[in-house]
Amino acid sequence: MSDIPTPAKKPFTRWNADTEQAFLLALKLTGQATKAAKAIGRGLSAAYARRQRDQDFARAWDEAVAAGQAEWAALAAERRGPVDDVSAGDSGRSRDRIDGWDWQRRTKFLRVLARTKAVREACRAAGMSSTAAYALRGRSPPFARAWEKALAMDVPSVLDAALERAIQGWVEPIVVGGKIIGERRRYSDSLLRALLLRDTQRENYAARKAVAVAAAKPQTKTQLVEAARRAAREAGGGFYPPASEEDTNKALLKKLDAIDRRRKEEAAEAEAEAAAKARLIGDSKRARAGAAKALPGPRIR
Repeated sequence: MSDIPTPAKKPFTRWNADTEQAFLLALKLTGQATKAAKAIGRGLSAAYARRQRDQDFARAWDEAVAAGQAEWAALAAERRGPVDDVSAGDSGRSRDRIDGWDWQRRTKFLRVLARTKAVREACRAAGMSSTAAYALRGRSPPFARAWEKALAMDVPSVLDAALERAIQGWVEPIVVGGKIIGERRRYSDSLLRALLLRDTQRENYAARKAVAVAAAKPQTKTQLVEAARRAAREAGGGFYPPASEEDTNKALLKKLDAIDRRRKEEAAEAEAEAAAKARLIGDSKRARAGAAKALPGPRIR
């Protein structure tokens, strides 16, 4: 037998009926396949591959997107009253505004703003510029109130909805011979396990990160000093603790003494050099005088 261990298979990575239901629910809540796949812990490419293979899943995909858009449109319709610029004298629905902000554009803007909380995304969806949006907000108090209300709206949590579906289940019709003869409630243990595993992995990661940060963080004064020295060395410099006034005075006196000694040594060397030069000059003069006496000269009679 080989000693090389076989890699363990990743749990809950295959697509099944429960995975499809969770993905469709997330797709309905978010309206984006990327966010839906991320919410259930699956890859986007795998979702599109399953859509291409399974026509029923593709049809359910489109229905989930349409249902989500219908719900958002209904929410916007409920709030359409304050959206219109009633300060202008009418509801604004009977005719288009001359600035381009008809009620359809405003409804689209507020619906996307409530979902994404991004003004630029909402402007792009409504086909208007952010400058025009802020200008309308400044001159229309009802639109400004609807703007703030859209930002304050809570977007349903995909994980909360999936957890509720896994625990409380969902009603599934019983079809026999093409007719519905009853209902039954289904539960998804695999979806619940996947959600619990996701939370457990996040908690474990957070715990490991906290332990690593606590271990790397110095606790005592000695450890703090050592960490500072190590950081200074890694930066190519040095770490020196602040000196006291007594230490500073001692260092200054030591430097002054050294300067005084150096000056005295230089003066002594200069004096010795001058004395040596004087001796050389005196010896030279005496030598010349002795040589002159020794030379023979004319005698005077």
